[in-house]
Formats: sequence, structure tokens, C-alpha cells
Amino acid sequence: MNDTELDEILNQWAAPPVPASLRSRVRAGFVSQTKQETRRRRRFSFSPELFSSLVKGLAGIAATAVVCFLVVVAAFPQMSFVSPFVPIRFTVDDEYIDYPNDGHPRVRMRQTVFQHNGRVITLASSFPDSPLETAVRRLTDPVNFTWYQLTGRQLGDDGRKIIWPAWTREGDGCIFPGRTARPLMPGHETVLNYTVVRVVTPVGKDRATEWLAPDLDCFRMRSTFEMPSSDGNFYLVSEQRALKVTVVSR
Repeated sequence: MNDTELDEILNQWAAPPVPASLRSRVRAGFVSQTKQETRRRRRFSFSPELFSSLVKGLAGIAATAVVCFLVVVAAFPQMSFVSPFVPIRFTVDDEYIDYPNDGHPRVRMRQTVFQHNGRVITLASSFPDSPLETAVRRLTDPVNFTWYQLTGRQLGDDGRKIIWPAWTREGDGCIFPGRTARPLMPGHETVLNYTVVRVVTPVGKDRATEWLAPDLDCFRMRSTFEMPSSDGNFYLVSEQRALKVTVVSR
């Protein structure tokens, strides 16, 4: 068969007519494909709405973790506190006692504290006569401790990083701006087997006495507040005294 014969055959063959529905079917196929591609892009795109949802989710997880931490600390106040931010050399359990006129001493507060930069930071506290205040402080004490770790300030500070004037160790004694206190002799006076120096400070007509331990950064192991009576003698109004010292690190 030559080219002429092929041309004759092609001239005799007629192509079928185009269906009227072809155009609508092609258009419908393009529209469907476009919608599928749009859904894929939306599914894998990082939209502002998705970012906001992720942030809210992470914030919720963080808040839950903080609440769990506070609940655990409140439920188990005897847990040891070892801060990764603020160095804690030792903690002290102490109590505050009031001496009313009825002659019956009353323990007002017990607490566990540590000292940093001359500041006494409360780790846990309780009030024997006030269960409600004890419950509140079991929640606020860990918050205060965490806040101090992060900012160097306690709750209630006015925003400035205050360094309190405090007794500091010098040799075998303690010094304060303008004052020096040294023991009469090593081991002459002790509290919980720690040598202390006694400091007496007039407060108007009253008298405050402190016992400071040089080996514990001049921590106040005991203090008393006295007022004068009509016969000229002093009577005890309140007292703070250390009950236990726990050395955390040296």
C-alpha cells in the first residue's frame, strides 16, 4: 500500500462528533483537582491559627506542670529543697514564740529557711493556731522560693533588686556596717553546737538580743525581744530560736 492509497482511505473515514458534555466534564475535573490540592496545602501549611493553638497547648502543659509541682510540695512539705539556681549551704528549722501576760508561751510560727546574700528565704512555714494561714503559706512559700530563684527578689519587693545590710563573717566573729561582734572565747556560748556571738541592740526603751553563728554566715540562731517593767527589769515578750540545722552543701 502506497501513500496515495492511504490518503484515499483517510479521506473516506470521518471522525465521530464531539459530545456536547465533554466540555462540562473537563471543567468539572479541573475544579475537583484544584479543591484537592487546596485541601492538601491547608493541611500541611503553618497558619497563624495553628501557631496560636500550639502556643496555647504548650502554655497549658506548663501551667499544669507548675500546679502539679505546687500540689506535691504542699502535700509533702518535708521534701528537701536543693536549688539549681541559688546555692543553699544549709537550712534551719526554727520557731517563733510569744510570751503573753497570762504566763502561757505560745508558738506563733514554725518555718524552714535558708540564707542568701544576707536575706532569710522561707522554704516552708506553718502556724499552729491558724490552719487556714498554714494552707495558704504551703502554696505561697514554694512560689516565693521559685520567684527568688528566677529574679533574686521575694514576693512583695517593689521591683528593685535589694541587697539587705546584714551581718557577715569576719574571722571568728561577725560584722555589720558600723558594728563588730566577736565571741568572748571559742565555744563560750553555743546554740545547737555552733559557737555564737551575742549582739544586744537598744530599741528605744526596749531591748533586742541576737545570737549569731559565724560558721553559718552569721545566721541568727536565736533572738529575743524584751521590754522594761516598772521595777526596771526586762521581761521577755517574744523569742525566735533554731531547732535544727541541716547542712546541704559545703
